[in-house]
Amino acid sequence: MSDELVRLLFEDAGLIQAHIDGGYIWQHMTLEEYLAACYLTEQKEIALMYQCWQQDHDRWYHVILLVMGCLLRQNDVGSAGYWLSLLVSNHCGTAIKTTRQQQQDAFCAAVCYSELGGRRVFASHPYDVITFEQDLRNQLVDLLERPDSSMTLTRRLEAATALARLHDPRYPVSLSAWATESASRLPPSEPTPPSQHLLLPGTDQPQRYWCLVPGGSYVLGGWGCR
Repeated sequence: MSDELVRLLFEDAGLIQAHIDGGYIWQHMTLEEYLAACYLTEQKEIALMYQCWQQDHDRWYHVILLVMGCLLRQNDVGSAGYWLSLLVSNHCGTAIKTTRQQQQDAFCAAVCYSELGGRRVFASHPYDVITFEQDLRNQLVDLLERPDSSMTLTRRLEAATALARLHDPRYPVSLSAWATESASRLPPSEPTPPSQHLLLPGTDQPQRYWCLVPGGSYVLGGWGCR
């Protein structure tokens, strides 16, 4: 930076402050994040942004949201689609993502997709939104059912909200789906071997939205009390 610019930022605007190493640092984190977002957007450094996200999810989270806004203003749908594809991919380069990374990526993909405006943004672009949404649904389900220890309650709640907006695939939402689910309660003529079902714990019943509860008396609450 030129001496005049430093003087303006330091003395007049108060945007930077002297650092112990003899240099200067930004006074406000938001401005630093915004400038980082502008650089990543202008240089189309989407791959670099993903590397930064991998290294520190919390540090780069708000920068990434700002980048989504910049891409939207520039109508750079191609870069936005590339970013979403990186997040929902099961691989990072040639390596398979860890569970922690995959779940953090799924959370980020859901938030970014919402920030961009969802499906309507890609209406006139060849990006495969249908496949992206299907991949994201599956990953959000995994995040909610088997959350990694790094996923905070706040992020799990945000992930659940995003999944609801995308239509949770575990629960029927259409008349035909309800009819199919209701019919599945009836004994089939050729029962599927229990080993081929994902069973409810302690039962021989497959996991479904509707479950048969035999008539009888049940105690509600008090589990674990002696």
